Amino acid sequence: MRTARERGPWPGLILEWRRTSSGEWQARVVYVPDLRRPESVEGWFAAANLRPLNPEG
Repeated sequence: MRTARERGPWPGLILEWRRTSSGEWQARVVYVPDLRRPESVEGWFAAANLRPLNPEG
């Protein structure tokens, strides 16, 4: 299965933040990589790889 980084961007929900030992922020995100399957995936992503959802397109 591919990850969100390979096929994204995907809408997701941030569950938690943490700071790495190098001082960078990461978010624990849950997302659904394939809307045809009712399976969610959870993973840690660098803050630089996240962007806010723009509901207006």
